[in-house]
Amino acid sequence: MKSFKMQRIIWAIDPFDRESGGQQALTSVLEQFSNLDGVEIQPVYISKAEYAFLPLEKVAYEALREMIEEIDIIGMNGPKIFKSDSATVKSAVDALIKYSREVDGDLIVTQTHGRQGVRRLVLGSFAETLLMRSPIPVLTINPYIVPSQKFQRILFPTDFDHHAVSLFKQVVAFAKAIGGRIILHHIILTPILPYAGDVGFAQEYESLIQDYTRRETEKANKHAKAWTQYAAKEGVPLELALETNGNSIWEHIIHMAEKHKVKLIALETKRGPTEAAVFGSITRNLSRYADCPVLVLSSHYSEHLTEQTRKALRKKGSKRHSK
Repeated sequence: MKSFKMQRIIWAIDPFDRESGGQQALTSVLEQFSNLDGVEIQPVYISKAEYAFLPLEKVAYEALREMIEEIDIIGMNGPKIFKSDSATVKSAVDALIKYSREVDGDLIVTQTHGRQGVRRLVLGSFAETLLMRSPIPVLTINPYIVPSQKFQRILFPTDFDHHAVSLFKQVVAFAKAIGGRIILHHIILTPILPYAGDVGFAQEYESLIQDYTRRETEKANKHAKAWTQYAAKEGVPLELALETNGNSIWEHIIHMAEKHKVKLIALETKRGPTEAAVFGSITRNLSRYADCPVLVLSSHYSEHLTEQTRKALRKKGSKRHSK
């Protein structure tokens, strides 16, 4: 397998929001990435069209420059400022994604804002919209995260679907690059026993649930065995954390993260309106409430990697022709 590629990080930042907290945690996260070979960090601010009548660009640039100087991290570039086409959050998010793809960004880092209230509704919507729309991995940091020196333990919740395999391999490569270990987390959701006055029916239904749980556990263990062997081949320690009867998935994930003292949660977003709605809710809650950074990998990520590979091949081809 190819080594983990992390060369260009896009740091999405609002220079006018200095009160949301989490600056120390953000700095520690960016420092960890800056320690990887050849990493560049590009601070980017997207100005909304509704503020076009205000001379904000110069003020924003100076504010960003001051923030960069305060952080003082290796590989940090000068700030870039862009205007979105309209006043909507979607437009600002799309402008950021467009730029990130143009420069072959490998990761977008952003902060979320609070767990409740008007502030979260107004400011948090940018990060949450970005999570749902970006084909590029997004790392979210909320103001309540405890700073950590290393991502030593990475929790990877999964349902073992076919998209998850390629994303799992990327997480393994990332863990290998930073010397981390993976906790593979799978939840078997068991159907709720319906109310029934017939005791015989209830006992029969319970027996069916037990059979279902047994079969699902066997399937999960089979997948986990193959994934564990793959991680071992790459030199990455992996352990399985299997749960049943999980109703609130995001709460179970947070509980597991706390139990194993993980420093990063990495998970997949889904395609399709139904899956996106369910898993989008899980992703949003994790980004708000987790005590560690959350790395969100889109199911479109493999397509993004393929696009980057094609670009690299075209560049090589044009160089050959120029010679």
